[in-house]
Amino acid sequence: SGKEDYENFVKFVTTTMQAARRTILKSGRPWMGLKELPGHFERTFGITFEKSRLGLQDHSDLADLLSLWPECFLVDRFSPTGPIVSVRPGNTKVLPLKEPVSRALFKRSRELQPKK
Repeated sequence: SGKEDYENFVKFVTTTMQAARRTILKSGRPWMGLKELPGHFERTFGITFEKSRLGLQDHSDLADLLSLWPECFLVDRFSPTGPIVSVRPGNTKVLPLKEPVSRALFKRSRELQPKK
């Protein structure tokens, strides 16, 4: 059902971003190059970083997505070595996004899925 698909999507995005946070912290430093994150994520958890399911087409979209949790992630798009993402200090939590934002992401995710 549409409602169930949406609820599963919210859980998927939330748990993926929680795992992204853990990926950065497990790297031994509180930051990581944005382009490194998907590969590190896949090596850390042994699962694919599902860009299209997250509604992402490029690294700029990933930066925008991480920026939706400003209490947890800090994205520096202007670092001389390329964009980096940091985990804010403290026991920050990745919580589900507000519904209008989640709905917009869900719509974009569906648009980017391969057509059956």
